[in-house]
Amino acid sequence: MFDVHQITEVDRRPHPAAKKVLSLRQNDMLAVVHEGETKHVRVVKFSGNGQIALAEDNEGGPLKARDAAPKDDDPFKYILSSAGGLKALKARQIRIDPLGRVFDPGPRG
Repeated sequence: MFDVHQITEVDRRPHPAAKKVLSLRQNDMLAVVHEGETKHVRVVKFSGNGQIALAEDNEGGPLKARDAAPKDDDPFKYILSSAGGLKALKARQIRIDPLGRVFDPGPRG
């Protein structure tokens, strides 16, 4: 019984002080700084090559078709980022309640 409860697993963190910063799922809301302004975006999809497609929270309809359409027909385009690119966008997870109030923790120090 003593041997079963011994900790033998090696710590898998790359650094002893490493901590989880963000965990994302589809349809999560984020605040990002894109083109110099803060935007509220939704996680639309994850690609197999590690890209994350984001769309502004006020965009709707067939987003995939709208993104593929020429810019003259529809100005909507996904904001594409990688996991590391979210740091450059200063991404942070936000919550929006049923009344529409935004709970934003603000930029990280």
